[in-house]
Amino acid sequence: MLGGIVPAMLTPFNKKGEIDEKVIKDYLNFVEEKKVNGLFIGGTTGEGILLEKEEKRKLFEIVQKYGGDMLNIVAHCGSNNLIQARELIEYAKYYEIDTVGVVVPFFNHYSQKEIFNFYNQLANDFSDIDLFVYNIPSSARNEIDIETMKELFAANSNIRGIKDSSGSLEKIIDFVNISEKIIVMVGADRILIYALISGAKGTVSGPAAIFPELFVRLVEEYNNGQIKEALETQNILVKFSEAVGWGYSIPTLKAAMKIRGFDFGAPRPPFNQLSEREEKDLKLRLEKLCNDYSVPLRI
Repeated sequence: MLGGIVPAMLTPFNKKGEIDEKVIKDYLNFVEEKKVNGLFIGGTTGEGILLEKEEKRKLFEIVQKYGGDMLNIVAHCGSNNLIQARELIEYAKYYEIDTVGVVVPFFNHYSQKEIFNFYNQLANDFSDIDLFVYNIPSSARNEIDIETMKELFAANSNIRGIKDSSGSLEKIIDFVNISEKIIVMVGADRILIYALISGAKGTVSGPAAIFPELFVRLVEEYNNGQIKEALETQNILVKFSEAVGWGYSIPTLKAAMKIRGFDFGAPRPPFNQLSEREEKDLKLRLEKLCNDYSVPLRI
């Protein structure tokens, strides 16, 4: 069952711009040692929208090869093209990844009925796959509302829940209240502890890919009933998340990952790498945070 800390993995590229298998292998060992619960691949943080279909297939293959026995892998198979979404889910199935996330159809404006039909069709086509709705209105332009999610959850036993990156605690609570069985994952670090208290099962987070130990600590403290300590960790976690751009800046995340010890390469155009000055400023900021809160800077 999906829950706990699920970092949204960045996609590493080598000098030729190809997916770097060795970096993925080493990184998977790192996050497994940090005791995360899963890994979300090919999503927003993973530059999924900038990957070719064949690259996504390769990404699914490599991550499952090295991490499938250790972690709950969630493959992002979202597309506003139903045909391509099906093809990506077929790839996930082929590599025995049984949990997928699918972003709300994006760019064009879609009605709630159209959004319902999109997910309902995928759920019917892949009844043996656990499917999570990925709600990120700031990027997708569309969002799923509570009633539509409620209808989808009632109509399809394999629609297991939602990753909500709206940043709204009110929405998180509304999604949680749909059913005792729904799995709600929060995608906004600022409200993580409050979402857990409200019934969310965990987080899918870009900054958690950089500093997983802070996120794991928070969940462990919460699960142990150490609410005061968890709130303190929440405040620390927010400082680190803010420093790396809250997960919205792929260039900053990749630079932060390099500072920690993993070279994930350059982001795909039209993203630019951080300038030398920007990277130096980021390193100084992270060094201070790590020193202040006893977090190792280098992995």
